[in-house]
Amino acid sequence: MSVIWYKVWFDLWQKKGRTLLAVLSISAGVFAVGTIFGMVDQLLSTMDARHVETNPSHINVVLGQRIDKDTAEALLRIPGVSGVEVLNIWSTRYKTAASDEWQSATIAMRDDFENQQFDHLTLTAGRTHPTRNRRRTALQRSVRHQHGR
Repeated sequence: MSVIWYKVWFDLWQKKGRTLLAVLSISAGVFAVGTIFGMVDQLLSTMDARHVETNPSHINVVLGQRIDKDTAEALLRIPGVSGVEVLNIWSTRYKTAASDEWQSATIAMRDDFENQQFDHLTLTAGRTHPTRNRRRTALQRSVRHQHGR
């Protein structure tokens, strides 16, 4: 063995506490990196499964002005179109008390929340609110509000 290897083994043997701390630190780092990579794989597969559960639409058309229901349903006659669901989205701000900060919200309006075809929204708490013409409104907390940002 060369002189350097004798020096390394001598230092490791003489400083057992420091050697043990270095080995434990390296082990903890390797474990943390392995855990993070493992969690990323699990997170991505779970996110993909949840996204598929919403039955995402393939095309969203944003219109500058209103159309009637007959015009929207006429899109079904286009070859290759398997479904059409009209959805109105409105962005707003709100606060629950005068002293609170403004919060952002998105209001999604559908003809029928019970029979959603695409981009399913799930009511996690509360209930839908009946409005005029027997239509119902559901309020959903935003992800931003759920995470306290």
